[in-house]
Amino acid sequence: MVSALKNKGIEELRAYLLKCAKPGEWTYHSSIESDLSQLSVVEDAIREKILLRTNREVPYSVTQENLGWSEKSGVTTVVQNIYVDRVGQKTILLGPEGHTIQWIRDAAAKDVSNTLKKKVELKLIVKVRGEDKIV
Repeated sequence: MVSALKNKGIEELRAYLLKCAKPGEWTYHSSIESDLSQLSVVEDAIREKILLRTNREVPYSVTQENLGWSEKSGVTTVVQNIYVDRVGQKTILLGPEGHTIQWIRDAAAKDVSNTLKKKVELKLIVKVRGEDKIV
């Protein structure tokens, strides 16, 4: 059994992994932090924050659509539609006075800025699938 909390089996696991590892060239240069595209990093960060901030069926019904990506004066601006299935889910995602979606936007932008090592602003538009109204 391996337990990092109790420091049990760690050396055995390490020895096993070293035994299985094969020498070779690195797949990616050490300066590359991720094999994901910048857009994927943004989408994953937004989705992660939605999962953290909302519960039940809301996160699982969310889909995203990139509307724009621009860079100006050292700031990258990304605009995304976030689609949900029902008006009730939209209400939950927006939160009281828009505080929930603002938290999601700010937390995701901070993570993306740290990952991409540049200032990132996110503009998130929440829509119900099939409706044309923008909030």
